[in-house]
Amino acid sequence: MLSKNNPFPLSGFLDAGAITGIVVALLYTVGWSYAYHYFSLFHLGLPELGITKDNLFIYSLWVLTDSIPALLACLGTIGLYFLLRFIWRKKAIIELAEPSQGEGDEPVQVVRHPIWLWVVTLIGSPFSLFLLFFFCYHLGSQKGLKDFTQQQKMDFPSYPRVKVWLKGEQNDRTEEWAFGCYRLLLRNKNQLYIFPADGMSQIATEVIPNSRVNALRVLPYNQSSEECQE
Repeated sequence: MLSKNNPFPLSGFLDAGAITGIVVALLYTVGWSYAYHYFSLFHLGLPELGITKDNLFIYSLWVLTDSIPALLACLGTIGLYFLLRFIWRKKAIIELAEPSQGEGDEPVQVVRHPIWLWVVTLIGSPFSLFLLFFFCYHLGSQKGLKDFTQQQKMDFPSYPRVKVWLKGEQNDRTEEWAFGCYRLLLRNKNQLYIFPADGMSQIATEVIPNSRVNALRVLPYNQSSEECQE
C-alpha cells in the first residue's frame, strides 16, 4: 500500500475508476434506449442508421437534463458507492495473527469484515445497480416516446421539407420525392431517410441509397401544406 502521506492514494484512483465506469455505462444505456425507441417509431433500427457512440451520449444528456429524478439517481449511485466504502472501512476488524514461516517474528495484521457486510455488499450492490440500469433504460424509452409524440403533434418542426432528385430515374415515386412533400429525417454516409410531410399519424419512412441521389434541396419551411395532404 502507499503511505498515508501520499497525496494520491491508490484507493482514490480505484474510486474514480469505478465511478467513471458506472457513470459511462449508465449514460450509454440512457442514450441507447432513447435512440432505439425514438427511431423505432419511424420503423428504423439503430444498426442501419449508423448512429455513433458520441451521439448516444448526447442523447443521454438530453434525457438527463430533462429529468431531475434521473440526475438524483446518478448522484445516488455515486453516494451508494461511497457509503459502502465508508462502512467497509468503519466495520473492518483488525486482528493479529501469528506470522507464517519466513515472514519474521512480528505478528501480522489481518483485516476481517462481518458476515452481514459481505452479504449486503454481494447481494445489495448488484441488485441496486440492476435497478438503476433498468431505471435508465426506462427513462430513455419514455423520453423517446414523449419527444416523438410532441414532434408529431407540432407537425414535426425539427425536420425540414426537402426535394430529392435521383440519377436517371423517372417514375411516380421519384416525382413525388422531387415535389417537396417529404421531410428529411437524417442522412448518413450510406443512405438518405425521408418521410411524408402530409400530417398523417402513420409514418412511412423512405430509405434511399446515397448512390442513387443526384441532388437534395432543403426547403426553408417545415410545416405541412394542403397540397401534400392530397
